[in-house]
Amino acid sequence: TIAWNGSLYLAAWSNGSNVFAQRIQQDGTLVDPAPFVVMSGFGTTDVAALGDAFLVVAHRISGQPHFVIPIAARVQGATGAVLDNPALVVGGSYARSLAVTAFDNRWLVAWQQNFSHDDPMAGTAFTFVSAAGAVSPSATAYGPYSAGGGNGIFEIGLAASDTVALLVQSAELTSGVETDLVAQRIFPDGSLGTAVNLTPWIGNQYRPRVAWDGSQFIVVFNDQKNRFAPHTLDQLDARSDLFGMRLSPGGAIVDPKGFAFSTSPLAEAFPNVTASGGVALLTNSLMRNEAPFAAYRVGVTRYGVDGNA
Repeated sequence: TIAWNGSLYLAAWSNGSNVFAQRIQQDGTLVDPAPFVVMSGFGTTDVAALGDAFLVVAHRISGQPHFVIPIAARVQGATGAVLDNPALVVGGSYARSLAVTAFDNRWLVAWQQNFSHDDPMAGTAFTFVSAAGAVSPSATAYGPYSAGGGNGIFEIGLAASDTVALLVQSAELTSGVETDLVAQRIFPDGSLGTAVNLTPWIGNQYRPRVAWDGSQFIVVFNDQKNRFAPHTLDQLDARSDLFGMRLSPGGAIVDPKGFAFSTSPLAEAFPNVTASGGVALLTNSLMRNEAPFAAYRVGVTRYGVDGNA
């Protein structure tokens, strides 16, 4: 994952035992010749910038292998110094997918928290981390829900404007056997809006990612709506097509059925989005079968320019 603080980028990732980071200038020049260790951690990582500083989030085992907690550490952009050692503990155990965004002059961290290590029931928790590294008590943004249904892929997308944050995740809502995407708004005082089902139709919708373009939220996601289509590969290779959807700051859906941005007959996955000034850049992995590729490559599409709304 990567974030921009107005002066440079910070890329962060895990190798399974430690979380590393590296600062990068806008032209691609490495500020740090070699990656440095931010904290001991593993699994999903995310990073967001607040002023000069970055907050890196990940997971850590606490005591026993089945106790997994969400952790965070601040990194100073100007010097690369890690400001939290040991890392901050931001929530309770049995944590899974997590995300972070800058919001209201602090960071907002959200994660899936299961009831136990082998219980599919879960809730989505969140907390605020101040610029000074103070962690607020956690609260529940959405739940309870089962994380054992659909295709089993439950991840969190998170972004914020100046006044409201939008959290999007999978949940079994419409059919009880397939996952939809549910959106929840979080306000600066920690209060919540009303949860909205964004995708009340057939198939699994999953892996949401969210960005704020200055006037509206952009959500991208995998959609297996055609997984039962006859005489197609979808029944055998149900990786899905990739869709986007615009939401107003008030939570109104601008595109009720979403819009497709990658519908290759070959495999495609892992959508992502970033946005600024009314322009959104949508990215994803898609299979290129022809030589010399024969592998996944990164594809991009821009929306909001040259009349392409």
